[in-house]
Amino acid sequence: MRMTFALLALVVATGCAHAEDEDDAVFRNGDWVVETASTLTIRADNGGNIHDYADLIATLSSTEVRIVGVCKSSCTMFLGLPKVCVSPEASFGFHGPSSKNQSISHLVGLVDKIAALQSPVIGERFRSDWGLTRDFTWLSGTEVLAMDPSLRPCDAGVTE
Repeated sequence: MRMTFALLALVVATGCAHAEDEDDAVFRNGDWVVETASTLTIRADNGGNIHDYADLIATLSSTEVRIVGVCKSSCTMFLGLPKVCVSPEASFGFHGPSSKNQSISHLVGLVDKIAALQSPVIGERFRSDWGLTRDFTWLSGTEVLAMDPSLRPCDAGVTE
């Protein structure tokens, strides 16, 4: 499946020498192609289409996802993956969805879709607060980890 959206800044995991390694993900011109990815590191991801991210996340249930840098908007949906870790140095930007369809029921549906893919604690906060405004709420990795003890910190050295 080919999904076109801005994930150029999503970088392959620490310790992977080349994009051709068997366990790496391959990135081409903003197209996200998952081949045999076992580990992904997010260093800077500005988000994108909610539905594209939901489709991508559905393919990553057994992938280790390490969030070590900026993770904005739809990127925060990675927080619900079973093998996600968060660096204390990471930063997260949460905001409500935008859509050409501005009906309340449609926007509430998008908020629910995003929240359902985040961890339960983060998702609940998103539903009640951050998802109700287009303004960004910024949290550090340390704040996200403190807010949701079910999330685990990345091992030391992951940000390198």
